[in-house]
Amino acid sequence: MSGWGFFDFFSRLFSRQTPPASASSTVEPYAVPVAPSAPSVPPVVPPPLTAAPAAEALPSVSLGQDVPPEGVALIKHWEKCILSPYLDSGGVPTIGWGDITYMNGKPVSMTDPKLTQAEADLLLKNKLEKEFWPNTRKLLPEGTPSRVAGAFLSLAWNIGYGDKGLAGSTAIRKLRAGDLDGALAAMELWKKDNGKTVKGLQRRRRSEILVAKGYNLVDAVAAAIKAYP
Repeated sequence: MSGWGFFDFFSRLFSRQTPPASASSTVEPYAVPVAPSAPSVPPVVPPPLTAAPAAEALPSVSLGQDVPPEGVALIKHWEKCILSPYLDSGGVPTIGWGDITYMNGKPVSMTDPKLTQAEADLLLKNKLEKEFWPNTRKLLPEGTPSRVAGAFLSLAWNIGYGDKGLAGSTAIRKLRAGDLDGALAAMELWKKDNGKTVKGLQRRRRSEILVAKGYNLVDAVAAAIKAYP
């Protein structure tokens, strides 16, 4: 090969151009295949938590949700349940859970027939739901805690809810004025029967006060008995 031929060979070699790649064969540099995304799934929202139902404090009688259970527990502790008519400490004919009248308004008589336990429980339930709790509740300030309402319900069951009882009491007046401590202290004024101080009433009032302050019934009763041995 002559010198010019050699030169011509290399000229043609270096001047040769690579044909452009077709669009179908073009590959983006560093491209990484991406798997198709999974279909979106809406998040699962758990149902709102609800409070566990309160334990049944009084299994022998099912009361309406509105009646404070603390009050019923106090009433049942201090009244007990006597199925035959008897005279209370003030000499008033009484039956069942401290009832002195029946649902029809008829006063209890010493000659009345004995109640069954179911009848006594139903009488308590009806008197509380239809008479004593509605008349106590309307005297209480809005937002009164259940434990305080229960203490005043127990007081009303013992002294009555009318003007000569709870409605006319210093205790309810102070409570409505926002003086809870004064109201609870005034509850202890109701410790007499026929003008005489009765230890059982002193204990009951003290236990009602302690329940209103947050004690459970057992501790409240124990403290009341210790205060008035």
